Amino acid sequence: AEFSVKAVVCSVPEDGIKIEAVTDKNVTGKILIDDEIVSEITVPGTVFPVYYAKLEDGEHQIKIETETEDGDTRIVDESIIVDTTAPDLQMFTPETGTLVTGNGITISGQTEPGVVLSATINDADVDMSAVDTATGSFETNVAIPETISNDMIYELILTAEDAYGRKTI
Repeated sequence: AEFSVKAVVCSVPEDGIKIEAVTDKNVTGKILIDDEIVSEITVPGTVFPVYYAKLEDGEHQIKIETETEDGDTRIVDESIIVDTTAPDLQMFTPETGTLVTGNGITISGQTEPGVVLSATINDADVDMSAVDTATGSFETNVAIPETISNDMIYELILTAEDAYGRKTI
């Protein structure tokens, strides 16, 4: 008898993870995290009880093993990464004390892949929308905002924000 199991792991960084699963048969089974059984389940319908787990940062293996009354088995195996920390951010250029000539500067550095960068110079927003952080490395030339182009000293503040809203400045 054909049947299927679909599982969704929803990362909730502050509270842990939420595991939900749906099947089209009555099943028994177990939920394993990193090869350790954390819950044994009997599903008399099609929706598994929701399971919550608090996990340490790092990679984890989530496995749901199920079996029908007829002995048919299904395994859902998913790898997840838990990351509850703000992204790393290193700025290589400009260095403190850099003399700015012309109307722009080069900003370069390293951060976590996929973060969104934003910047201000003397509290004026700088357009960082073209910066690609897919690999984590970045380099872009930005214009000094006209509203502060006559200032003698510039303070650059660079911020990296991850998908969960955690920021490093």
